[in-house]
Amino acid sequence: MRSIKQSHIAIAISSTAFLFVGLAVIGAFKHYSPVPYWDMWSTLDFLAKVNTHGWQIWWEQHNEHRIVLARILFWMDEAWFGGSSKFLILMNYVLAGASCIVFYGFLRAHSQKLLDQHTLYILGWLIVALMFSWVQSENLTWAFQSQFFLAQLVPLTSFFCLYQSSGSHKSNYWFGAACLLGLTSVGTMANGVVTMPLMFVLSLILRLGRTRCTWLFILAIGSTALFFYGYRSVGGHGSLTQTLLDDPVGMLRYVCLYVGGPFYWFIGKGQTRILVAEIAGLFFIFGSLLLTVSCIRRRNSIGSSAALLTYILYVGGGAFGTAGGRLMFGPEQALSSRYMTPALMAWAALLILATPFLAKAAPRRKIVSLVVFIFAIMLPSQLKALRSDEETLFQRQLAALALELRIHDDEQISRVFPSTEAVMAFTSAAVEQNLSVFGTPTIRDVNTIIGSTLSENTLAACDGHIESVAPIPDDSRYVRMEGWIYEAQMRSVPTSAYIANAAGVIVGYALTGEERPELRSIIGSQAVRGGFKGYVLSEEMDGNLTLIGNQPQCSFTDFAPGIPFSVSTAKMDPANINVGIASLQKPNGWAGTDYAQTQISGLRILGSRISGDEDVGSITLRLGRGASLFYRSGPTQDRQFLRIDGITTPIQLPQSQEWVLLSFSSSRLPETFTATFTDSGTAWGEWSAIAIRNH
Repeated sequence: MRSIKQSHIAIAISSTAFLFVGLAVIGAFKHYSPVPYWDMWSTLDFLAKVNTHGWQIWWEQHNEHRIVLARILFWMDEAWFGGSSKFLILMNYVLAGASCIVFYGFLRAHSQKLLDQHTLYILGWLIVALMFSWVQSENLTWAFQSQFFLAQLVPLTSFFCLYQSSGSHKSNYWFGAACLLGLTSVGTMANGVVTMPLMFVLSLILRLGRTRCTWLFILAIGSTALFFYGYRSVGGHGSLTQTLLDDPVGMLRYVCLYVGGPFYWFIGKGQTRILVAEIAGLFFIFGSLLLTVSCIRRRNSIGSSAALLTYILYVGGGAFGTAGGRLMFGPEQALSSRYMTPALMAWAALLILATPFLAKAAPRRKIVSLVVFIFAIMLPSQLKALRSDEETLFQRQLAALALELRIHDDEQISRVFPSTEAVMAFTSAAVEQNLSVFGTPTIRDVNTIIGSTLSENTLAACDGHIESVAPIPDDSRYVRMEGWIYEAQMRSVPTSAYIANAAGVIVGYALTGEERPELRSIIGSQAVRGGFKGYVLSEEMDGNLTLIGNQPQCSFTDFAPGIPFSVSTAKMDPANINVGIASLQKPNGWAGTDYAQTQISGLRILGSRISGDEDVGSITLRLGRGASLFYRSGPTQDRQFLRIDGITTPIQLPQSQEWVLLSFSSSRLPETFTATFTDSGTAWGEWSAIAIRNH
């Protein structure tokens, strides 16, 4: 009966661990996008040059790192799998799984004589759950983040191999593997450079003998010199020494939040979770120190303990170094999801180190209860993997389209990279060579079809409508257009759409997939993802345009208004505008101001933001052709619109976090007209404001 009960417990624990893995895998599918994100864009520049430049390009710095191993994976993804990033995301999960294997090896070596097989399995399954925890979702779902797993896994494995070489009958093989992995660590991330020096220290503790210690010393010196050969300092980060002198308490907070960060994510909500993370970090630090003292006292059986403590020192050193460079962004920056991978692995190491104390202080029943409790506090954060992220993924696709068409749409491109100019440079050759996302069917060679003529084919009619157009402040060649499209006969949404003028010339292109909840009641649930966004040549506006859907093919024609105003920068001075209070017709909710509560003599600020970004409303002005006023918006710009008499389609106002000048000088406008500014956005960053003369 006891055996049956143990089996049931083991099955329940293993099933829970598999649930964690399964949820993490589902999260990968739900968050998958072929569009590179953030640092991954610089990789496209590497892939474009890899066949024409020498070996040095593999060794070039990425910020402060040498990411040779990750670049090998990037090349494999492009050369073997078409740059879809699926292989890279798969490798993130493979590396997380490999971490489980190494940690279980440590667990058996450290606790096999202290714990029975069932208890070892139970703790092993807990480690599996930790390694696949969704709190590190950025590392699991970003194609670029294999380096984060490698920077932890490779040093961990090198310490394990070095420990094994101290007692195994195949000690030479283990020692050789340890040396190879230690050298390889240099090509993971910058913190990998300390792996060989730590291995040298560990070899002294393990008493591996003069010859092996000497070899490790030479390799430590050589690998460090190799890493820093031709190294250049990276700007934009703080100085470790200066930060430590200026704010030692801040450094300690950052390190505590770094290692205690998983508990911040496990708690889920509330301001107290930062305090919980800090306490967890302090507990980790003091627990590690106590285990170090215990290891020193035992002397004769310190092999696996020394290796695990060396790894904890490696993670702690990484946290300390990161604090020196990143504390300038605030201690809470340590809670970034990408930093949770080293933190989770450090906690796994601490758990294994603590197993002898668990074995003495608690029977197996209490250990099982502890594991169940940890599963319980981890599960809510793991369930977040089921959340849909389709809107974000669609917006990233649109950013890739802007890059394919070489449109300087800062508002859209900022969703995937902070600098439009930099990412334009990164992707110049990648667009020409159809690398990565630029080789996907919906985006490939779109920039070459603008200006070509469509063949005359009879197509089924689509349901659809052009809902709004928006100017692109930094690129007057194009406007952004959005609406919806649906093919009723096939009961499906086309994957993309060409946009043609009356002569059949392609003047734009749009992607579908944006959520339109209102279509559920109008057409049906199958049309909910019928929203489209795309780009059209601005010179083709103010007339009928035809959208030709792809897969399935269909078409509809609708009127597309031109943009009746221009956007420019000007000094916030009443002399630069000519619209005053007399033009005001209906404030209708715009009784607030802008986020900064701007006050300038001679100007009156009227904004939608009264108590918060969730405020909505509109304001109507009676204007004449040639009118000019100042405008400003929040950083989230989807539901700020302008309506003008005689133009049925609303015009989306530009995103502008600084005051800009709107000039209504278009010849399309009548001599006098009403203009209604509307803020219908209730999310963070959704507000807008105008500035007019106060007389």
